Amino acid sequence: MPFVVNPKHSLKVLKGVSERIDLYLSKQTLNLTRSQVQRLVEEGSVRVNQKQVKTSYKLREGDE
Repeated sequence: MPFVVNPKHSLKVLKGVSERIDLYLSKQTLNLTRSQVQRLVEEGSVRVNQKQVKTSYKLREGDE
């Protein structure tokens, strides 16, 4: 999965994924805990489809 914690990198949600963004991202990287991901989301460093989201945002197929 092409995911790096860097504002210039992104990932596309694949078919069948339907979980909270904080949980999904914490599973995708060994470098960050769920708490660290939640903090990044709350700071606005994580965007879905070019928009800021809450940690409770549930990903859908095709989200970027």
